[in-house]
Amino acid sequence: MRDVSQQNPDDASVLLYSGPILPSSPDFVTTIILALSDNPQGNGQNGKYEVVADRVQLVLTSANATSTPTGNGNGGANIPGLARGFGFLEWPRSATASATSVDGRKNFPNSTLTALDSIGFSILSGMGGVTSLNSPSLGLNTIAHHSSGVFVGGSFGLTSGSASGSNNIVAFKNGALVALAEGGLNGEVASMVLFGDQLFVGGTFKDTKSGATQGKLGGIAMYDVQKNSWTSLNAGVNGAVTSLGLSNNQVQVTGNFTKLLSSPNSDSGVDASGFAVWDIKSGSWFNSGGFLVGKMTFVGNGTSPTQFVAGNVGASSRFGASGLVMLKNGDDNGPAISPLGSSLSGTVSTTGSQSTLKRRVPAASWLSHRKLSQLFTRQTPTTQQSPLPSALPAAAPAVLAGTFWTNNTSSREMIIVGGNFSFVVPGSPTSSEAVAIYDPTTSNAHGLLGPQINGVVRALLVDGDSLYIGGEFTIQGASVNGLVLYNLAKNEWDLNGFQALQPASGSSVVVRSISKSTSKPNTLIVGGSFAQAGSLRCQAICSYDTSSKQWNTLGDGIQGEVASVAYAGVISIPLINHIASLTNIS
Repeated sequence: MRDVSQQNPDDASVLLYSGPILPSSPDFVTTIILALSDNPQGNGQNGKYEVVADRVQLVLTSANATSTPTGNGNGGANIPGLARGFGFLEWPRSATASATSVDGRKNFPNSTLTALDSIGFSILSGMGGVTSLNSPSLGLNTIAHHSSGVFVGGSFGLTSGSASGSNNIVAFKNGALVALAEGGLNGEVASMVLFGDQLFVGGTFKDTKSGATQGKLGGIAMYDVQKNSWTSLNAGVNGAVTSLGLSNNQVQVTGNFTKLLSSPNSDSGVDASGFAVWDIKSGSWFNSGGFLVGKMTFVGNGTSPTQFVAGNVGASSRFGASGLVMLKNGDDNGPAISPLGSSLSGTVSTTGSQSTLKRRVPAASWLSHRKLSQLFTRQTPTTQQSPLPSALPAAAPAVLAGTFWTNNTSSREMIIVGGNFSFVVPGSPTSSEAVAIYDPTTSNAHGLLGPQINGVVRALLVDGDSLYIGGEFTIQGASVNGLVLYNLAKNEWDLNGFQALQPASGSSVVVRSISKSTSKPNTLIVGGSFAQAGSLRCQAICSYDTSSKQWNTLGDGIQGEVASVAYAGVISIPLINHIASLTNIS
């Protein structure tokens, strides 16, 4: 009992009591009574007093309170029949009908307890009782039910009991807690989804507690229930994962991240601002086709195939793509749009200059008024042509060339793209560079086997099972400069007898065009910036015989650089650096 004077002109907070409040029974309720003092100050108004109080506040200063009897092992008051749990409660729905008198603000009777409520009791005991509840970040965030037991994730650490040493995730099987492999995870678990025996876990961790994955988890991991082992999803993401969803054999991931990492402890990867999709069948990140930017906190399925994503959305779009989209005839609403299922990312080194493209004067407006004899004056060896502008910068990921190839083994048409990008094939320790072979049926992409291209690909041509690749690049350990041949049927480089292109003094090789002659089926026309092919003087444009693997000059050759090649009947017309386009030629 405490007297508080109200003869105070200012607002004031008065401490009435500081000490333990111990429950005396399972139905204990704290009661606070506000009343007039037996000896009030002042005279009031005609013997009447007005009592005014704004609020009564209870502040928990410590959960470590014990009553005089022996403790119950939980660090709290020892009340017969009272058990304390942490973070987990299973409520039987049948109790709402049979126990209508149960007040959720008080202690629950034993009749409402289920076998799984032991999870909360066991976790609190393993943490060290209520004396361990000294951090506001402690909590259980997510559960997942498997046929073998229940998985619980959150922010906690167990120092005793059957799962002692576990961090942030634990299993409950046969009435007891069970530790997971490697002691669990080294960061908080926010969400989990189960796909058969594969448990996908998202949160703020980067590794297992033991460090077994060497930092490869990156906020999301897969735990194999049968094998009791952890697997990374490539290198994860570069931020916190807050929510996971499961739909159409795909794991949907939301959180506060901006990239899908290609390797741990690095910032390289594919842009994915707050939303990403992992394809379980292919074991790779999948491009869902949408575009979303923001700090996302939730993903879930509705009653239809539509998924709901929530959070701090900065921007969104119905369609998004990583370097390539496929358009097909659609309905009255427009064409059907299919993005590249796999994600392209990263940067690769380039051997060519990346300076800004110089401005050109359009030729179409005056070309029809000029005589061709004035326009195409005969060149002499002493004529100095200004070089073509450096190749257009291609910030990764960039697709700069594409072609189609029919795989005779599977009879499926494949899409081959080249450019400035990299991607990781599931199960491969290294990334594939600059060229991807994409199967639209499976939405899987794979790279070229063997040494990878070091540079940028700008031209592709398929001739049977032969893939000719041009650009500005080299290949480690091979005599290759801007042009190379790959055997698609054998999945290997075909370098036997292939003579490399050579640059002019002070420049580098850039192949901009590879085309097949319309009059000679075994002849390819290669154009770009180079001085010779092997030992053959062959500047800017040269023909290649695919049967004999020999280079040949075209007439007396030209002086300059070739941007592209077009065919008119049996005549090939090179477009050199002085011509931006050809129109209205009669």
